[in-house]
Amino acid sequence: QPVRTKHCHDCRRCVRTHDHHCPWVGTCVAEGNRAYFYWFLAFQFLELCVFLWEGCQGPSITPAAPSPHPSSSSTSGTSRYSHHPKLHRQQTIGQAPILLLGLVIMGFLAFFVACLLGFHTYLAIANATTWEYQSWDNITYLQ
Repeated sequence: QPVRTKHCHDCRRCVRTHDHHCPWVGTCVAEGNRAYFYWFLAFQFLELCVFLWEGCQGPSITPAAPSPHPSSSSTSGTSRYSHHPKLHRQQTIGQAPILLLGLVIMGFLAFFVACLLGFHTYLAIANATTWEYQSWDNITYLQ
């Protein structure tokens, strides 16, 4: 068995430079796809940050001031829906509890993916795998 090879019980085969078996990707993260897994994490973090930003742009923190309801004669040059009072009303975060719950969940997920991305950045710099990091004292070629 070559150095840095480990048998994966989920894949039922020996994998060179085995990092870990990832249930989200459905295969082992190893020699051939570690860079792809790293970029997968980077883009997941970016996607979560974009969705978190977009979700925060929807509601305002404070209630919007009521807009005056103009007469029908002052609509020249504007859309016929631009003065509708329901279309100008902005929701506060307190009025959108589902959105608030989603933003909290996305915040936690972004934090955890950022931690995982940071850990795999450290592993890439150290030229180590997750398995080697966890089993450092038990691996003979690392002594």
